[in-house]
Amino acid sequence: MSKSSKNIGSMLCLDLYLASCSEEEQVKLSRKIKPANYKLHPLSSGDIYSSYMHQLAAEEKKKNDLQALLFFQKKANWVIELEQILQNDYYTLVLTDEKQIIQWVSKTFPAMTGYPLNFAIGKSPRFLQGENSSQETKKRIRQQLSFNKPFTETVINYKKNKQEYHCKVTIYPIANDKQEITHFLALESETIV
Repeated sequence: MSKSSKNIGSMLCLDLYLASCSEEEQVKLSRKIKPANYKLHPLSSGDIYSSYMHQLAAEEKKKNDLQALLFFQKKANWVIELEQILQNDYYTLVLTDEKQIIQWVSKTFPAMTGYPLNFAIGKSPRFLQGENSSQETKKRIRQQLSFNKPFTETVINYKKNKQEYHCKVTIYPIANDKQEITHFLALESETIV
């Protein structure tokens, strides 16, 4: 038996090696094979690896968003399942107080809107609206906010460079432990209509 057969369980192409052996050698070797203690890695081929990395990046983004929101949850005594809400699809998050003044935006806000993170803080999300933002849509949003239930709307917003985009917004009212609405969390994505 060769020297390499001592570590036969760690061979990368074990199936090819065993196929080249006689049946008698395969039986002897199979008794010596122990599971390798290796961590599996994704293939380095473009589409498979890219998909894997995209998934990892999305999971890390949601984890970071959750950590930021947990800070607010602790501070305001929110009674809400943030983990469940963040399972929904979104590109960026906007957190406002009960008067719809922005308190926090996620790190992806500048990529979607062109505005820096600190620019949005203290403003109403209406600063993103403009000439072609539907008055009817804005009215429906105001009405829905008063019902204190989650809802979804699509509104025409404007980036810093004045480029218009359709923004799908799902808004969740957030109550504290006294059942008072203290904040609204908007999950936003650019969409094609």
